[in-house]
Amino acid sequence: MSGSPGIVIPATNLRTHISLSSTDSPGVQVECAFRIDQPVSDTTPYEKTAASLIGEAAYLLDIDLTESGIEASIKTTIPPGQGAGSSSSLCQAIMQAMLQHFLASHEIHPNYLMYFGRQLEQRFHPISGIDNSAIAYRCPIFFEGGACYRIPLGTEFCFVVGSTGARTGTSPYEIMHRCRTEHNLCHRLYVEAEREMPELARQMFGHLKEGSVSKTGKLMNRAHAILNGLGLSTPDIEAAIEKALELGAYGAKLTGAGAGGFVIALVPFQSIERIQKAWIQLGLTNVSFIQIH
Repeated sequence: MSGSPGIVIPATNLRTHISLSSTDSPGVQVECAFRIDQPVSDTTPYEKTAASLIGEAAYLLDIDLTESGIEASIKTTIPPGQGAGSSSSLCQAIMQAMLQHFLASHEIHPNYLMYFGRQLEQRFHPISGIDNSAIAYRCPIFFEGGACYRIPLGTEFCFVVGSTGARTGTSPYEIMHRCRTEHNLCHRLYVEAEREMPELARQMFGHLKEGSVSKTGKLMNRAHAILNGLGLSTPDIEAAIEKALELGAYGAKLTGAGAGGFVIALVPFQSIERIQKAWIQLGLTNVSFIQIH
């Protein structure tokens, strides 16, 4: 379903920031700090990946690092491997830092940033483009057929997001591969989901434009039910969603690829604090509030 229409709401309070400085030593040196509730015990693999991506960015921008080098300091509030767009955020932050550092490009058009961020991320892993687009535009978007459209919201929308933790079991990509290829109940649900999910996204586009909060929440609930039926939810995700709905959320669903990671709830303003406290008591981390209008 990677090419199907989708809606994405950017968590503008989750960010990756990079500072660059030139050195006389060839190569790329990276130091990373995760400013998140769930610390990463070993940042070495992340730093190695970031160093490789900075080298790829230099190649894309035709910047020679053979005689001089780069020291990069990365601070991020986006935990990796949890479906929160960490890789897209890292790639776009790198491209923006490189453009500003070497080419003095302080005002970068979102289309330009999105293009180069996508080029860089594709060297890292296959992407759908939806995370990349949302990060570049920093606003709710409707994504279909490789094109994205900004959604003019009809009213203010309030969301609570939180992480149930990194994936520990079967990856969501393996789950979906089985659903596509094995002729069983999951395969039949996958075929039905391919028909229904695009229509849900199109309906949500309309409800967001109209400012219909309750209808948007119902569509979130239906979309999650489909994803849960495919095996992409977890007990922790289900507990978080059940608690959010119990405390007054209009709707809630897993976000990202699933099988762990983040949950998002559309909530009335008066329920924000109650749901945040409840999620923290359930063990969710990186719990925060997003207000979009």
